[in-house]
Amino acid sequence: MKKESLFAAIDQRQAEILSWGDAFFDCAELGFQEVKTAAAITALLDQWNIPYESGIAKGMPEELFVPNRPVTREQMATFFARYAGYCGMTTETEGDLAGFVDAGEVSGYAVESMTWAVEAGLIEGVSSEEPTLRPKGSSTRAQVAAVVMRFAALGQS
Repeated sequence: MKKESLFAAIDQRQAEILSWGDAFFDCAELGFQEVKTAAAITALLDQWNIPYESGIAKGMPEELFVPNRPVTREQMATFFARYAGYCGMTTETEGDLAGFVDAGEVSGYAVESMTWAVEAGLIEGVSSEEPTLRPKGSSTRAQVAAVVMRFAALGQS
C-alpha cells in the first residue's frame, strides 16, 4: 500500500477510528487478560487490516495491554515508529539524542524509536531553556495531536 493510499484510508475512517478509541476508553474491563477486550482489539485490528502480530502495540508485560494507563512520550514514539515500519517507511536513524539533557532517561527499548521520532520531526523537546524529551512523561492530547499531524505530513512528502 502506498503512503498516499494509507493516509487517505485513515482520513476516510477518522470518525470510525475516534469512536472505537472512545469505546475502548469508556469500557471499564480493559486489559489483554480479559477475553472481551482481546476479542475487541483483534476485531478492530482485523478491520483495519493490521494483524495483531505486527507488534505495533505490545503488552506491559506481554499479557497485559493496560489501556487505561497514560501513554508516555517514549511509548508514543515507539508506537509511531512501529507503525511507520509496518507501513513500509524507513525508521533507520543516524543520529542520537545527545542534544537533550534527559536522553539517558529513555528506556532501552525506546531509544531507536525516540531517535527516529526526533529525526523525523515528530517529537520535539518540551523546554526551550534546557532541551528535554521527558520520555517517561505522559503524552498530552495536544502532543499526540501534533505528532499525528506531523506523521500524516511525513506520508505526503
